[in-house]
Amino acid sequence: MRRLRGCAAGYREALDVSITYVAVWDGEVCGYCRSIDDNGFYVYVCDLLVAGRFRGQDIGQSLLERLRCDHPAQLVYVMSDADGYYEKLGYHREGFSLRRRPDRDERLGSRPFGGAAGGGRSLG
Repeated sequence: MRRLRGCAAGYREALDVSITYVAVWDGEVCGYCRSIDDNGFYVYVCDLLVAGRFRGQDIGQSLLERLRCDHPAQLVYVMSDADGYYEKLGYHREGFSLRRRPDRDERLGSRPFGGAAGGGRSLG
């Protein structure tokens, strides 16, 4: 339970720096889109969620269209494994993602090469 609370707090912090849209129908949240802005270069869609009973009503598409309208000069990338859905909306595969989980020491706050993220000594 403790880890879940920490996760919720971390997600709240992420929301503070995210572009977030919420679709509401008759007082009920039916869709949600969370993205991050790369200082005006790109927008990355991290989460696009539509409640099951509201799917098939173009809610996800509407949320993405709103994002694109609000950021017309930026490329929009989607982080998802639902390629077919996004391809149907005009998105196309461009490269791929790689993931690396933090080492145990990094999760505990210790970083290699001494120092905080982005700091430390040079490798060269």
